[in-house]
Amino acid sequence: MLYAKIVVGLAVSGPFDYIVPAGLTAKIKAGARVWVNFGTRRIIGYVVGLTRKSEIKNLKLILELIDEYPILDKKLLLLTKELSVYYCCSWGEAIETAIPDGLRKGRIVKNGDVSTFPEPSARKVETSPFLIHDLDGQARWDMYIAEIKDALENKLSAIILLPDIPDALRARDMLNKQLGIAAQLLYRKQPKELEVWLNIKNSTDAKVIVGTRSAVFAPLTNLGLMIIDDEESSVYKQDQAPHYHAREAAFMRAKLNR
Repeated sequence: MLYAKIVVGLAVSGPFDYIVPAGLTAKIKAGARVWVNFGTRRIIGYVVGLTRKSEIKNLKLILELIDEYPILDKKLLLLTKELSVYYCCSWGEAIETAIPDGLRKGRIVKNGDVSTFPEPSARKVETSPFLIHDLDGQARWDMYIAEIKDALENKLSAIILLPDIPDALRARDMLNKQLGIAAQLLYRKQPKELEVWLNIKNSTDAKVIVGTRSAVFAPLTNLGLMIIDDEESSVYKQDQAPHYHAREAAFMRAKLNR
């Protein structure tokens, strides 16, 4: 019998074991969403692992598989796990802070909307965060642009975080003009947020993502550079649980992606 390790977006420890129905054993994968009964509620769960053994008795069956193709890749699962330990929240809460609202609410994603590109192997380089101190706006953006050019020339993607949406919009337009690219904007509750998120996830091309705090979780598979502008700004700290800081999440992600 196959069992799934499942976490939920509530302040409860996990993962929890559920029985995988026979009809789903060939389809279910780590990183997929499912519907489960949790207490008296029917809620979304996130599959974080599969096993052939469980020590728990009287387990419940998974009710329904939402995703035949995982929406969460291995690195995002690892990042959200580390985030949950560091910020003392549940793994499910960390996952839900990293994905669009539509996914948290159970919106169906068509199979063709989620690609299954193999993840590139980790590059043999060391993560090297550094601080640019006291440079004026133009000087530091000249440095940002040089770093972004270098990433793109090496077929790697970049994430640039800004304190607010107007700043992100201006930065995107400036980068598009100066680099001749089509940088994408990503922020929480933007129009068509899920469609933008899926477009980023399904592309193997090097991309430049510009956004606010939550863009630190942009679903890129070839990440090579992260820039946090005005990193001392208080807006990079999320007020509601989990109270993560985008700078710390960026350090975690940089280490995972080498």
